[in-house]
Amino acid sequence: MRVEIIRQLSRLPKLDTPTTEGLAAFFGHDEPYVVAAFDGEKLIGWLPLKRTIEQTLGLTGVKLTRASELHGHVDDASAKHLLEFLLRNEPFSLLELGGESENGPLQRAAPSLKSFKFGVQCVPGPVRATVPLARDLDAWFHTLDGWAAPLARRTRSLMAAGEVELVSSDDPRAGKELLSMYMELEARSYKLDSATGVGGDSRKAARHAALAECGATLFHFLLLDGLPIAASLSLRVKDRLVQLENVCDMSFEDTAPEEVLLMLELRDALNRGCAALELCPDLVPRHTRLGATAVETNVLQVFRRFGAHHLDAIRRHFMGEESALPMHAGPMRSDLARQLRARTHATEILDRLDTAGASVERLWGDQLRACLPFEVQPAELDRVRRAV
Repeated sequence: MRVEIIRQLSRLPKLDTPTTEGLAAFFGHDEPYVVAAFDGEKLIGWLPLKRTIEQTLGLTGVKLTRASELHGHVDDASAKHLLEFLLRNEPFSLLELGGESENGPLQRAAPSLKSFKFGVQCVPGPVRATVPLARDLDAWFHTLDGWAAPLARRTRSLMAAGEVELVSSDDPRAGKELLSMYMELEARSYKLDSATGVGGDSRKAARHAALAECGATLFHFLLLDGLPIAASLSLRVKDRLVQLENVCDMSFEDTAPEEVLLMLELRDALNRGCAALELCPDLVPRHTRLGATAVETNVLQVFRRFGAHHLDAIRRHFMGEESALPMHAGPMRSDLARQLRARTHATEILDRLDTAGASVERLWGDQLRACLPFEVQPAELDRVRRAV
């Protein structure tokens, strides 16, 4: 078996690998770096990695991490060869591979690497939750049991408050404008002050800009009388749709518009032939009510004994230091003036995209109601809509 480093992503699709769409965005300004294992001329395993240099305790340490947990493929035949190649050829202080399942190939292969020079450990990683998609949206809705009725009530409440519209697009010509609309909505959510969204991290913002411009991002927006009240950014990875980000206007949180939007996203994923939809971290705590299955993940760490990162870990252990906790949510920043500006901004963006001929799907009225797995009566024409 041959293992080598590939620094030109354009080579990967020629080798019959799973889709690499959007992978370049995860490298950012860093040089692409993929370690690949070949059986003859057939590619059987590959990992996209990022190489960073960190200073700890006055020592310089090289850290290797996955460039993207959504890309790459490793099986039992290639796992040990890939890890051994990195140990022999890369002078790293710490190799950290997140997103590993409990019985994943890399996690099974890693213990054999323990030696006087290298140590191996697994630490708990974030929980992942996935909604399996079967026949249609109705089949998913009937798996929700006691959570189905609250979702139906919230949807009816939103549709009684005004004209609900679903906007979706993965057209690269619309990417920049729709990302701007998403960022504006994010500024009316708790993510503004907690710095957990796209706008709170310059590297994340640059990554999403690159994903949108290359057409890898699938945008979904839920509008109420033209005002964006919920949105998500997703990426198609093989046969599943993966939510990267999710946000909602906090002044509408009682009606859970992000859950209503998810229901419509599941319909879109089914239409695109996806077998599953993976929830973003914000929705994972609610996976039970959304019909998702949760799995634990691990972070595999291979470290050079008494290297910079190992010594720093020993120091933190004896000093009782813990990793930084996530910031608490700050006060919401949504009021009437911001919402009026946001409605105007969204209308202008959608008009410009329509004039430019960008492919943007818009669904509302009877067509939207027909897509739902339960009945919603159309609101009266002379109703007084709630001011938002």
